[in-house]
Amino acid sequence: MTINKPNCKTLYLLRHAKSSWKDHRLSDFERPLNKRGIYQAPQIAAVLAAKEVRPQVIISSPANRAFSTAKIMAVALGSDRLEIGSDKRIYEANLNSLIYLIQEFDDEIDNVLLVGHNPGFSYLVNTLSRQKLAPLPTCTLIQLRLDVSKWSDIEAECAELISVDTPSREGD
Repeated sequence: MTINKPNCKTLYLLRHAKSSWKDHRLSDFERPLNKRGIYQAPQIAAVLAAKEVRPQVIISSPANRAFSTAKIMAVALGSDRLEIGSDKRIYEANLNSLIYLIQEFDDEIDNVLLVGHNPGFSYLVNTLSRQKLAPLPTCTLIQLRLDVSKWSDIEAECAELISVDTPSREGD
C-alpha cells in the first residue's frame, strides 16, 4: 500500500498505448490506437484504479493515441469526477519542456497523471528518480513519489520510483 507522505507529490507517467501505423496518410499526431493498444489500455487503467493514491488530474498530449489512452484511464477512474486536460507541450517534448510543465502544476493538487510519449517520458523518469529504467514500452505506467511540497521544487533525483506497471502482450 502506497500512501502519500505529507509534503510529497505523486506523479504518474503513462506512455500511450500501442498505436497503429496502418494508414500512412495519417500524420504521427493523428495515429489511433491499434488492436493491442485497445486491449492493453484498460488493463493498465484497472491497475491505476486499484492504487491507493489516485490522480486528481489527468493531463495528456493532444496526439490521438495519447488522448485516447487518457480517455480510457479517465473512465476507469470515474470520468464523472475527472477531467482530462490537454497540453500540446507534451507531444514531442524534451526533458526540459516536461520539467517546466510539471513546475507549473497547481500546488493544491497532489497527484497528477501525465499521458504522453517517449523518449521524453523515459528521460523524465531517469532524471527525477533515484532508480534508472530502460526506455518505457508502450502503455507503461510509472508512479513516482516526489519529495517536494511544491511542484516548482522538482529537481534531479527528487523522486522515489514506487511502481512500474506494464500490460500483458496479448491483443496482437
